[in-house]
Amino acid sequence: MYFTHGFGKGGATLMAVESAPAHKRGFYGAVVQLGSPTGTLLSTLIVAAVVALTGPQFLEWGWRIPYLVSIVLVGVGVWLRLRVNETIDYRAASGTAAAHEKVPFLRLLAEAPARLIVGICAYLMNNAGFFLLTTYMISYVTGTLELEATVILTSISWGAVAQLIVTTIIGKISDRFTPSRMLIIGYAVSVVTAFPIFWLVDTRQSLAISAAMFLALGLGSISYAALGTTLTQLFPVRLRYSGIALSANIAGIIAGFMPALAAWILTLTGGSSIGPALLLLTVALISLVGSIIARRMILADQRTGLPGGAPA
Repeated sequence: MYFTHGFGKGGATLMAVESAPAHKRGFYGAVVQLGSPTGTLLSTLIVAAVVALTGPQFLEWGWRIPYLVSIVLVGVGVWLRLRVNETIDYRAASGTAAAHEKVPFLRLLAEAPARLIVGICAYLMNNAGFFLLTTYMISYVTGTLELEATVILTSISWGAVAQLIVTTIIGKISDRFTPSRMLIIGYAVSVVTAFPIFWLVDTRQSLAISAAMFLALGLGSISYAALGTTLTQLFPVRLRYSGIALSANIAGIIAGFMPALAAWILTLTGGSSIGPALLLLTVALISLVGSIIARRMILADQRTGLPGGAPA
């Protein structure tokens, strides 16, 4: 299921960025990213409504209702995709033999393995950070801090609102200052805020926890908004889909272990948030390094006239 999502998002990013005017590609790439905070906000509201309506029956059968509602969104997505033409970049590349490669990810591994590794590193904070700051944070707040689930769920909802606003703003700004530069700035912010996020949550105060989620999801969107467009620039046209999709999926597989790893580290530190905060900091540093290398690759491509990492 996650692989399907990763490949779907990779395609959505390409459709948006390659269809955009050259001076608006950063913004168009950010628009695709709005799907995540919108989904977070909608899912939280829907689950809250279903819990209120079903009460004790939620754990028995009520939890199925949100899944049934999601079928409508799938239908809308399919309807939209069937009515969208392929991009100019794709149509131009489709005439080459390489474009019809039966197993394109093998060509990716053969021609651009370094770019794939860089893409995975750049994507890691996007996935692992999200799991640590939502999935794990819910467990941490309700289990370790023994607060009501509504405290953290409400804070995450406010964080999603901040994410919507910041992603839109950064999308516009990135067209002026370049997406790859904004990606670096965003991950630098994530490095700086890793410990303060947990310090705020540890106060057990609702307002402070909401502020923490603003730092986590709101300011974290600086990098999130620029990620898709940066990765589109990192890979050549014929390898972009596979490059972005594999970067997202492999990073997602690694990220899937993060909540369990954070919980294990928490036990080693005697319940102190220092361990999970250090894990978040490490992930942010990995993505910061990946984003710096990605920018250097993109700039080198532009200087040599080989956009998108086309092999020399």
